[in-house]
Amino acid sequence: MVRLRVFLLPLLGLILASAAAAQSVNISIVQGNGQVICDGCALPGAYSQFDPMIVSVTDANGKPVAGAVVNWTVNSGAGGFNNLQTTTGSDTTPMATLCTAVGQSCNLYLEGPQAGTSGGLTYIVSTITASLADGNSVNFTLTQSPNPQLVPPTLQDAVPQLVSPAISFTFTGTAGSSSSTPIQIYVATRSGTPLAKVSVRLFPGSDVPANGPSISCKTGAGADPGSVLTDIYGNASCTPVFGTTPSNNQTAGPFYVLAGGVASSQNPGLNDNNGQPYFGHPAGFWQTGPFNIVVNAAPPGGITIVSGNNQSANPGAAVAAPLVAAVADGYGNPLAGQQVTWTVSPVGAAKLSSNTSTSDAGGQVSISVTLSASALGSVLVTATTSSGKTFTFSVIVNPQITSITKAAGDNQSALANANFGQPLVIQMSAAAGQNLAGIQVQFVATGVPATLSTSNAYTDFSGQARVNVQAGATPGTITVTASVAGSSVSFTLTVIPPGPNISPASFLNGAGFFPSSGDNQTALSPCGIGTLVIGTLPSALPAAPNLFAAPNQQDTGVKISFGGTLAPILSVTGSSSQELIAFQVPCELVPNSYTVTVTVNGGSKDVLSVPVRPAAPGIFEIPMSDGGRRAVLVRADGTFVSLQNPASRSGDGEILRMYITGAGPVQPPLATGSVPTPGLDSNPVDPTSIVAGINGSGVRVLLVRAAPNLIGVYEVTFQVPPDAPAGNDVVLSIGITTLGNPTQYGGPSGSKIPIQ
Repeated sequence: MVRLRVFLLPLLGLILASAAAAQSVNISIVQGNGQVICDGCALPGAYSQFDPMIVSVTDANGKPVAGAVVNWTVNSGAGGFNNLQTTTGSDTTPMATLCTAVGQSCNLYLEGPQAGTSGGLTYIVSTITASLADGNSVNFTLTQSPNPQLVPPTLQDAVPQLVSPAISFTFTGTAGSSSSTPIQIYVATRSGTPLAKVSVRLFPGSDVPANGPSISCKTGAGADPGSVLTDIYGNASCTPVFGTTPSNNQTAGPFYVLAGGVASSQNPGLNDNNGQPYFGHPAGFWQTGPFNIVVNAAPPGGITIVSGNNQSANPGAAVAAPLVAAVADGYGNPLAGQQVTWTVSPVGAAKLSSNTSTSDAGGQVSISVTLSASALGSVLVTATTSSGKTFTFSVIVNPQITSITKAAGDNQSALANANFGQPLVIQMSAAAGQNLAGIQVQFVATGVPATLSTSNAYTDFSGQARVNVQAGATPGTITVTASVAGSSVSFTLTVIPPGPNISPASFLNGAGFFPSSGDNQTALSPCGIGTLVIGTLPSALPAAPNLFAAPNQQDTGVKISFGGTLAPILSVTGSSSQELIAFQVPCELVPNSYTVTVTVNGGSKDVLSVPVRPAAPGIFEIPMSDGGRRAVLVRADGTFVSLQNPASRSGDGEILRMYITGAGPVQPPLATGSVPTPGLDSNPVDPTSIVAGINGSGVRVLLVRAAPNLIGVYEVTFQVPPDAPAGNDVVLSIGITTLGNPTQYGGPSGSKIPIQ
């Protein structure tokens, strides 16, 4: 039997390994698509080597993935890479570069022959794919242009042309909006051949401060962020998008159009005419401009809370922290210099440090509040912008509470995801003359998840506040604490898990995995192995048979009780949609119909009329190399019958040992959850009760006994008859009659045996 378990456990490991899911990731372009370089050009900016291509790898939630492997493939072009694989960076510090930042990876494409100088080559277009192991990929197009001084300019070099609008055109718009005037660029050779997939982008002039107005192209398909690519006709249309403005004032500045380049050069060895490195600056094949940009601040879109809401204070006292709000435009950009007016309701309930405020550079305004001595309940402080947008803060006045008690709802129970039957009600008492209505009570739930109808309830005129509670999906204890003015009380609630969704049909034979049907096809018998299916019935049967030497010693949260008698749990496997529980039917049961109580993680269900009959034969099976399930059969030398090593009919026929469950009563009797006494066989009370057959004909049964070291398992030693048919799927069946009962119990279709 030890040999049998060693054979099956690696098979289980392979199944589990194949089911493990890999991390889902996405890849996108950061920079480098659509570059054009001029081979042999000495002019500043007409670089003779490509800047690195940069990609970003993220998981399914959009978070950067460090250490992801990126594969680089040259689809066309004569160049290559020093490294065909790169990994994404892990640097999360402010010093991270585009190539080392977490989730980003770079690779430098090294061109082959120069354009226009070898073998009559004119333009050289290289296409590159950056891909992940799961197949997700992005594509880059890189173009080498010849040096116009080395080849006839009428045939070779690239000629980007500005189609519209005219240089010095002024683009005016509101921060966050798009211009209605696109920038049209045409890129072709001097001979008129259009160049596709050339990058076009915008960048600010050198005299525009870092916090000045900004503008970019609305990102086109497959392009670097903030850029577009030319189409197959060499045309590109860039729709300018106005960036943020640092204040509420109008801002202006020049910008340029860059073709065939990147937003930030990564090649530190390239210098301009003054010997200064281009590293970190826009770099490209051709630029034009300047154009002018005028960005107007968007009108206020609203005012939102920053901090200070829902504070509490005693009557006559100052609120601890100021009330802080933020004014923003319609695109969410903070607006400075906005006037905000503050008002109090009820009038006279509080004194403000000022009635008006002006938003600072971050769009924020603040005010300090002191409650009046007569303030009660809640005081509302409203901030209103010049455009009429408002936000209201609430300040809770601490009443002079004398007591807070639980009035109703404590110690309730509810099923998971259900509502508790009664609301939780607190009763508040206050000093004489205090108004009990409108006092805010904070309710907080801790423990297992729960949903409150509100976290802040207000007392009615009788001083009561209430909240409704919905249980979450997790069983356990919920503590709901009600707090006001430094006093609190707690309610205790219990979430009960729902019982499993099962019926009598959920109880299957532990070897043949069939349900009870009629009187002689029965799933369960005393001492036999059963399988309980919770959820959907299995579409694929387990790979490993239910052969166990001892009950499960770990707490699985599962209990199965037949009329009060617990069944040993042998194994719990499965997923959220289907759980398979292998168990032994208690040996002390007498054949009858039982109410079976199944408890899973605290939730119980009673299943009525589950039949337990004198015998319930089922043959243990394993999947073989072709995926078909066949009987577990062992020869005298310990080897297994398989498709590659089938049973033999030669001579008098081979002697084999099969393993079954539900063989009926044995002598000496077996104890629940135990194997036979070492050295002492437990055999059927009626030695003739076991009937085995091959292809519908009876075979010679030599020995039947309880397996020496397996719970609820019986060994049936039989002989293959010489006249048995040959084939991979010859029917093998088992039948059992019990003492004093002429009924023969059998499985619905037996099993299969390969014979040669």
